[in-house]
Amino acid sequence: MPKISIITTTYKHQDFIKNTIESVLSQTYQDWELLIWDDSPDDKTWNIIQKYVKKYPDKIKAWHHNPNKGIVDNMNFLLEKVSEDSKYITFLEGDDMFTPNNLEEKNKNFGKYENKDICAIISNHSEINSSWKKIWNSIIYKIVWLFSLKKNLKPWLNILTLEQFLLILWNPINSFGSVMVKKQVFKKYLPLKNLDSNNKMFWPLDYFLWLQMFPWKKIYYISKKLLLYRKHQNNFSWDKNVEIMKEHFNLIFYFFTQKNKNNKNILRILKFRQMLVNSISNTIKWNKKLWFKNLFKSFKYYKIRFLYYRLKILIRLLIPKKIIDLILKK
Repeated sequence: MPKISIITTTYKHQDFIKNTIESVLSQTYQDWELLIWDDSPDDKTWNIIQKYVKKYPDKIKAWHHNPNKGIVDNMNFLLEKVSEDSKYITFLEGDDMFTPNNLEEKNKNFGKYENKDICAIISNHSEINSSWKKIWNSIIYKIVWLFSLKKNLKPWLNILTLEQFLLILWNPINSFGSVMVKKQVFKKYLPLKNLDSNNKMFWPLDYFLWLQMFPWKKIYYISKKLLLYRKHQNNFSWDKNVEIMKEHFNLIFYFFTQKNKNNKNILRILKFRQMLVNSISNTIKWNKKLWFKNLFKSFKYYKIRFLYYRLKILIRLLIPKKIIDLILKK
């Protein structure tokens, strides 16, 4: 039975960390180790973690640092602590939860497709709020999301092409917790990097990592919802999400213009994304002129693709700002 290392970083998760750890203890698959780094200030998170470490010293190991070091350093530290005999690495944020069969399902699929040389198993997820209730997105959004994900991640083990990955406008993998990777493959991409050495946080850390790995590796997508991904007041605001989209674009431009300078398809996608992100960014600034100008320019690169997103931007353009602000507050 192959061993699985679970990487968990926590920050002000005193209301959630108990359930996060309990979700690991409740796994039907028991050959695992849980490695936790707590970056919390003076709240109860670290005290709760210590109780579990004392109760399960052979299964759970934890470290604490105050003031906080930031996500990149914390992840690299924990990844260095992964046991030599671990075969797979997976992730679980300090406010999310595994379903009881998470590890078993992913390990089973790794075994099933061992001869296919896949590097990662990616599962579907459910979204929950701070009150543990599931969040139901609109039917239209779900249809679009599932179609795009299944089309681009190709559950039948094909390699995700670079063009396909870039044409997914957002990070197709909502959480580190959806992914389990082979340790021997993952080690090639360590240590994790922050392009801004003066910043503790690197918002698109996971996106940058997947961007390096998945366009050239085989992956397998499980449609079962094996993760409870929490959305609450500490998640990113609309403004922050737009900034992350900008960072995603900057990353793509930085990473791929160096390796694919003469690839016309890549440049076309980059220019399209730039127009779309600029248009969305100007929704925050409420600059209608630039908003519409960038939206219009995006049709130069793709006429039909992503009409759903462009329609959403256009609708937002036509609704009065007071109504938009009222909707976002609810």
